[in-house]
Amino acid sequence: MTERILKNCFIAIFLLLAKEIDAQDAGTIPSYKDSLRQALNDSMRVEFLWRIGFNFSQSDPDSGIFYAKKSYELSKRIKFVKGFGDSENIWAFSLASAGLYDSANVHYANALKHFQTLNDPCNTTVVLGNWGWNYLNHHEDVKGLECFLEAEKLDRACDSRGWKSTTYYNIGAAYNRMQDYNKATSYFDQAIEIDEIKKDSAKLA
Repeated sequence: MTERILKNCFIAIFLLLAKEIDAQDAGTIPSYKDSLRQALNDSMRVEFLWRIGFNFSQSDPDSGIFYAKKSYELSKRIKFVKGFGDSENIWAFSLASAGLYDSANVHYANALKHFQTLNDPCNTTVVLGNWGWNYLNHHEDVKGLECFLEAEKLDRACDSRGWKSTTYYNIGAAYNRMQDYNKATSYFDQAIEIDEIKKDSAKLA
């Protein structure tokens, strides 16, 4: 009984925190579309295309896929490797939102290869985080945890991005799903501590 209550508390806490770290905002899409029309070069257009796709990816996955494909096609035309990685990541995320689990896994694997080719640990971390949740959402908790733990190693090179607490939340959620509540508590505590420090720093700025 106690374990079940604890589990439910962890899930409730995580879902609350997840809302705070969700960076998607469909309200930004018109602004990105304006920026796309005014872009000075193709690499900028790639950036705006995948960002539009990102902000569509949960509310309208089909549109997310559409813009991710456009971004990928333009990246291919100009041989822009980072654009490949960003496009495949958003393509995968949109497919996952649409419930197309296996197809999403293919594109996450492609995105990972592109960012690894560039030796880009920060964007590799982003892909691993998204891919890990695709696994968790389909009850492949061990694979999800493996993605998050690998992201944790790479996060050390990305402290300036401020993603470490998100990675800790993810790891905590995976351990919680696996009913390892002690480890889940440890990672949730670390995430909360980091976020509290960030809030205090913002107040002092």
